[in-house]
This record gives sequence, C-alpha cells and structure tokens, in this order.
Amino acid sequence: MRRNILRRFGSALLAVTVAVTGLVTPAHADPGTGAISGHLTAEGGAPVADAWVEVSGAGYGNTRTDENGYYRVENLAPGSEYRVFFFPAGRLNQYAHQTTDWEQADTFTVVDGGETVVDDSLIPVGYIAGRFTAHDGTPLTEGSVELLPVGSGSHQWAEIGPDGRYRAALLPGSYQVSFSGYRSQAQWVPGKPFSTDAAVFTVAVGQTVQVDDAVAERAVVTGHITRPDGSPAVQVSVSLSVVSGAEWGLGTETDGDGAYRIEAWPGQYRVAVYSDGFGQYVPQRRIEAQGTVFDLAADSVTTVDETVLGQFGYGVTLRGRLTGATGQGVAGVEVRLETDWGSAATVHTDAGGYWIASGLPASTYLVRFSSPAQNVFQYAYGKPSQEEATRFFLQEGQTVVVNDTVVPVGSIRVTAKDAVTGAAIGVFDAMLGERQVSAEQGAAVLGGVPAGQYEVSVSAEGYQYGRFPAAVAVGAQTELEVTLTPYAHITTTVVDSVTGEPVAGVCVFPATRQSFRTWEGCPGESGPDGRLTLDHVDPGTVQLFVLAAEGSAYGAQWFGKNGLGTGSQLDARSFTLAPGETRQIQKIRMDRAGTVTGLVTGADSQPVTEGEVSVVTPTIGNGTRGAAPIDGTGHYTISWLGPYQWPLQFRTAGHAWQWSGGIAKRHDAVKVSVVSDQTTVFDQQLKRGTLVRVTVTGGPDGGEQAAFNVATGDLAALGYAEMSGDEVSLLILGGQQVKLQLSTGSGDRLGWYGGTGFASATSVPITPTGPATLTYAFS
Repeated sequence: MRRNILRRFGSALLAVTVAVTGLVTPAHADPGTGAISGHLTAEGGAPVADAWVEVSGAGYGNTRTDENGYYRVENLAPGSEYRVFFFPAGRLNQYAHQTTDWEQADTFTVVDGGETVVDDSLIPVGYIAGRFTAHDGTPLTEGSVELLPVGSGSHQWAEIGPDGRYRAALLPGSYQVSFSGYRSQAQWVPGKPFSTDAAVFTVAVGQTVQVDDAVAERAVVTGHITRPDGSPAVQVSVSLSVVSGAEWGLGTETDGDGAYRIEAWPGQYRVAVYSDGFGQYVPQRRIEAQGTVFDLAADSVTTVDETVLGQFGYGVTLRGRLTGATGQGVAGVEVRLETDWGSAATVHTDAGGYWIASGLPASTYLVRFSSPAQNVFQYAYGKPSQEEATRFFLQEGQTVVVNDTVVPVGSIRVTAKDAVTGAAIGVFDAMLGERQVSAEQGAAVLGGVPAGQYEVSVSAEGYQYGRFPAAVAVGAQTELEVTLTPYAHITTTVVDSVTGEPVAGVCVFPATRQSFRTWEGCPGESGPDGRLTLDHVDPGTVQLFVLAAEGSAYGAQWFGKNGLGTGSQLDARSFTLAPGETRQIQKIRMDRAGTVTGLVTGADSQPVTEGEVSVVTPTIGNGTRGAAPIDGTGHYTISWLGPYQWPLQFRTAGHAWQWSGGIAKRHDAVKVSVVSDQTTVFDQQLKRGTLVRVTVTGGPDGGEQAAFNVATGDLAALGYAEMSGDEVSLLILGGQQVKLQLSTGSGDRLGWYGGTGFASATSVPITPTGPATLTYAFS
C-alpha cells in the first residue's frame, strides 16, 4: 500500500481504521466484467450516506453510497490500476485510502467475475468557517472563498451562502483566507489586497476556526461604451488591468444601455474593452502600454466612457498623395500601413503620387513612405521614426486622407574595415533606428535621413558590434567609414579529471570581472572528442565559466589558475586576448558534481514559496542557464555544482536579491562547500532590503529598469516600466553601490543614470534607509 496521508497526523490519529482490501465472489456478476464495492465511514464508524463515488481505470463507473455508506460499481473491465474517488458532502474529496492526491492513491485490480472490496474512512479534518459582509455590514450574498495552504498543499474552495456564511473542511495545517464577490477582486483576511500581507490561521483535527471579515472600501469605475454610430455597445466586456502587474485585474459586461460598473482595490489601472473578438485600451489604443493610466482612490468614483473602434471588419480606407518640395507628385514610393500588431498593407504611389488602400480592419495606423532609389524614408507627417509619427485612429467604415510632403533629406553611405588588418569588410549590416540595410558591393546606404546628428549601428559576422556617430546634411551623402574589431578565439579540450577521457556537451561562457552571464544557448560546446572552440570572445582580459549539460554527472566550475576547477571567479585564471587572436589553452578538467539543498525563509522567518537560487544573476532579454527553483515549501536543490566553495544568489518576490549569508556582493558572500557525490545543506534567511522607487522620463514605452552592482556588474534588482515615466519599485540590498539602467530588452536602446554607459554612470550607495526615490532622463 502506498504512503497514507494519515501518517502525517501523528500517533493520536492511528485509531482511525482503514479496512483491508480483499476479493470475494459476488452473488452475480456479468461475464467478462467485475465490480468494486465497499463502505465509506466517518469518525467512530458512522456510515457516510449519499456520497458520490467514481471508479476509474481500465473501465469507469459511478454511483452513490446508500444509508449504510455502502456502494457498488458493476460492469468494470478487468484490469489493474483502478482508483476509487469519494465526494462526501461537506468534507474533503478523497481517494482510497485516505489521500487527496492521485499519485498517492492506492490502486486496485478488477478480475473477471470477481468483486474487489474497497472500504475507506473519511480523512480527519478541521474547519474554517465564518461570515463575510460588505463594508456597510450587510452580508455578501454570493461569491467564493479560497483557502491557501502556507508552504505547500492544494488550494481549497468554499461558496458563500445567501447569509454571507461559509464553511470549509481542511487538512490540519496553516492557511490564508481570501474571498471575492461577483465581479470583484479578491480580499485577503484581514482587509488586504495581496496574500503576502494576509493573516495565517492554524487548523487542528476536529477544530473549527472562525474567520470573519468585511469588504474594505474600494474604488469604483463606471461609464458607458458606445458603438461608432453612437448606439450603446451591449454585452461587451470591460476590464481593468493592474499597471504594476502585481495581480490580475477584473471585468464585467455592459448592460442594455452600454453601462458598466466595476469595484477595485485602490491603485493604478488601465481600462480595456473587448468587442466582437477585438480589444482596445482607453482611449482607442490597440496595445496596453499606450492606454491611459487611471489612479483610483478608495471610496472614489471614476467615469470612463469609450467608443469601440468597431467590429474586426474590413471597411476602412486610407488614401492620400505624396508630393515633393514644389508640389509635384512623387511616383513609385512604397507606402506601408503599420498597426500595433504588424503591417496591414503595402501599396505604391502612382504617377501622380496618389495611393489608396481599402478593405482594412478598424485599428490605429502609422503611414510610412520609403524608396531607397529616391532617398525617401519618413512617417506621416514628415517624421523620421515611429515614435514621432502621427497615429490615425480609424473606425469601421471610415476613410482618412493622409497627404504628406517629402522632407528634405540626406543619406549615409557606410563602409567598414578590419581594425587589425585594415582590410575592407564586404558583408555587414548598418542600422539606423528601425531600419537595417545590408551592404552591397562593400557599402550600405541609409537613405531618407533628415539633417541632424545620428548614431549608426554596424554588425558583421566575426566582429564586435559597434555604434558610430554620423552628421547628415540636406542634399548630401555622408561618408561613414567604420572600423570593426574582430573577436578573439579560444580552443581547448574538455576531459574527465580522473580518467582523462573526453567529455561532450560541456558549455563554456567567457566572462569579465564586470560581466558574468549564462544566457540561454551556448557560446561554445565540447563535441564527442572533447574539443571546444569559442569564436565570439571580446578582446581583453577574460575568465571562463564551465557548465556541463543538464543531467550530467560533472559539476560547474570556473577554470582555475592551475587548470583546476574553482567556485570563485576571483580564483579563476585570466587570459588577455588581442583582437583576432586564437589562443590554445590547456585542457579543462571536469570533476564530479555535488548537491546543495536547503530551506529559504523570509525576513518574517516563514518559508518563501517561489523564486530561484543560482550562482549567476539573470541576463536581460534572455533566459539564464543553471538556476534552481525554490518550491512551495521553501526548499531548493542544486545538483550541478563542482566540488568547490560557491557563492549562491537567492531571488524571490518581496525581498531584495542577495547572496549567501545575506550579502550584497558576490565576492563577499558566504561560500557554500560542495563535495562530489554528496549533499550539503545550506539554509538561508533573507533580508528584505531597501525599497527604491525609480522613474525614468523621455524613454521608450516598455523597458527593464535594472540596478547593477558597481563592483561585479551583477544584477542587483530588476523591474519593468510599461510606460515612459512609470515609477518602478526596486528592492535592493543595502551595503552596495549600484548603477541604474533602463533597457528595451534588446540592448539596442539603453539609458543610464548620470552617464552614457556603465563606466560613466553615477554610482548610487544603497543604505537601509535610501535613497527612497530617484529620477533620471533617458538618453
């Protein structure tokens, strides 16, 4: 018999009897089938009547227990792996014998012409019961209650009755309680919006814990939704989305007059409307980041009206004319109509400069004109980029005329050469804003560029990516010759440290003292013969971090000074590489991995229920290899570290990112000893950290707000700003200095606090009390 959930409750409960399963010959059984029968009893052997019973395995059947607690399911196909599931009213649903978990349930065999007896007793439980009321004291008449186990276990649910009362049967343990009415956000007892602030209630067998609460005062959003012709939009969905992303929003439907009403916790929200399978954010935006943010206060009413853009039909027309400086039409120019979800149509101007696109869906449009041959690239009206372009909001059946005049422009002709040899580079890409042009015959021409100062990005296979300034004058072509630095290369062989045999599937990451990342993918991986080549190594001084394949018996290491592995970057061997150099290094010797496991608790000494543990911080815009999850009980296990001394980083919501021992900097962390083929236990209690609120103005909509440790370049905190000017809250551990960066995620557009890069950015000391707020302009 498999592990019984009863064993977890101690010797005091061992008196509860579970009947022995056996086989008897039935009085009647259909040939080719068998049956499962038995009794379901409660405490003291009392029968449990009218409980629903399901039997599933090679066959399926169901029934209800009678007044004696007896049930019988017939006509079951012979076979093993049958499970019996009981649904007793007012008690936990359970599998035989006495478990709520399918994996832990006992399985039974049905034989041809035989009857299998499966008796069971109800799992001993306690109860949480109470009454929920509105803030004026009247009972909630409908809704649901969620009972969340602290640490681990399955959520339980109960319904709120017409008098506001509820009752839930629970396994012994600790729980947090939330409740919600019809179309309202959940409230955690007592009066809190999030579970992190909720009270904890402990339940014992046979005990009833009383938990009452009243709905806290909410904000109200109300308004009317109309169709393009002014008629009410009936039964369309209206929802609120939380700007912070801390919790999902909620929604409702409009009534017969197009009216709606939603109650919500105070906070910042966007309002979304969904009609005919097509969504928009107020005011008539297709993407969330462009929607208006409403700051809702408790006990306030905010009116938000909206007109839907119309069905996702195809009755929209855009047309216009593109002319030159003297008013003549410009022929043969591509006109691309861009929406928030992609390109909707592409047409060309005719001999008179006219263009038209019909049969388009209702949406928000940008109009882009481009012709490399005629040196034209602009958005209406006369703008060089999407950010500055005019947006056209079109409803179903609407026609909009977009006339534009070609802006006087110049162009940039880019050529490239090798920084080491001086030889021309014939194949490369040049990028300016949203445009990317590949070189043809050794040059890339960026046309349609208004006069001004620009930064051109250039990339070529085998060379470092570079950004180069360029000045453009009207009617002139700027010649921009750039010099690209070739990557260095490292070759080596990976072998077993004991046998010397080659080890395949080992990934090696180059790192510097200010840049250590293990992104998704692999810069260089050893083959079956152990040979490995790193082809994209930045010239300069580097160290090597070595990570075996998932499930490998070998542990991670820093490549050490004597060819031996180490867990500390400070002890790693350094290589100074010239541009274009290929360096053959000694063999990398792999040791067998050990395991580290432990319990992670928060500042309140309670186990945390989510997060990650790693030896490296994440990579913005990419995943991070090698992180181990913290499970619902607060435990983690890392089984891929080599037998050395390691710093560990702990990342979980509600606490600052921190290294083992509650340390801010990786190199100062408490080192955890790992032994090959053995397990080390290391528990960590987290410090909360300092809350720093950061606002960046003038930047892109949607960016990662990051804090980097000055000493190591490690990420110290990470948050997300949906809109330029959004305030981002970062929890940062005191005792370190950080530099702040806002990134679009692709790395193409970066803004630094007090500088233009990591080297020039301002260092910000983090203390237990501050800084509380920081504001800087994106540049």
